[in-house]
Parts: sequence; C-alpha cells; structure tokens
Amino acid sequence: TETVLLFRRAGTEQATAYTLSNLSYAVSLAGDPARGRRLLEDSVSAFHRCGDQHGGALALCRLANVHRIAGELDEAAELLERSMTIRRSLGDRRGVGVTVINQGLVAAAAGDLGRADRLLREALLLFDDMEDEPARWGTLLDLGLILLDAGEHERARRVLRQWRDLPPI
Repeated sequence: TETVLLFRRAGTEQATAYTLSNLSYAVSLAGDPARGRRLLEDSVSAFHRCGDQHGGALALCRLANVHRIAGELDEAAELLERSMTIRRSLGDRRGVGVTVINQGLVAAAAGDLGRADRLLREALLLFDDMEDEPARWGTLLDLGLILLDAGEHERARRVLRQWRDLPPI
C-alpha cells in the first residue's frame, strides 16, 4: 500500500528509486550483496534521472556503506564526497552530519581512529546544535563502539555512559 501511495504522490521514477534503495538492504541481508549493490547503483541512476537530489545523496551514502563493508574504502570515500557535495548544496544539515558519520566509519575501517574520532565528534556537535536527539543518540553509540574496537576502553565507557544516560528517543 505504501509503495502504491508513493508512486501516486512522487511519480513512478522517484518511487522506483526509493523502492530500489530500500530493497537493496533486504536483498543483501538475504545473502546476495552483489545484487543489493546493483539495486543501489540502479537507485542512484533513477534518482539522478528524476532530479531528486536528496534521494540521490541518500542512495550514494548507502552505496558507500556497501563498499565500506566490502573493504573498498577508496570507493566508499569517493561516494561519500559526492553525497556530501549534494547535501551541502541543498543545505541539508542532518544529511551532512550523517555523511560525516559515515566518513568516520570509513576512517575507522582504514585504521585511522584519530580521524574517525574527530569526524564523529564533528557530527555530534552538528547534531547538538540542531538539537537532533535521535541523530545524537546514534552518533554517540557509533563513537563508543569505534573507541571500544580501538582498545580505548576508558574513553569508550565514558561515551557509552553518555549514550546510556540520554533520554529515550
């Protein structure tokens, strides 16, 4: 039902792009990450064709995550830069913050934990400024887990205590 409503409200090309983007996760989780990647690539193209820059930036960020998980960090970084350029041009502060988080995750995957820490703290400041509690919640959790993976147990405990003490979202 939601898909039909989306098609009627947004148009078939845009609705198809969102559907492909969302379907990619299900396909990847079902054990076919290569097909999930192709669906995301098709989604990026569909967003471009219909002129939905917000959706295109989202799909680029999601595709970057697929590359990061596959260990293709240069590709992930390039896709995130493309997403960041779009989000900044649109004035999408939350999208910029989400992209900064993903850049931090790429830095962590590359072993540059100092840069990862700086990027996630940058996103945290942005979300604090916007009073975006759900984004702040997720950023603190990501930061705590990166610190834990880095063996920075005391810093991880402090960050994860902050996360734990946040009001429920």
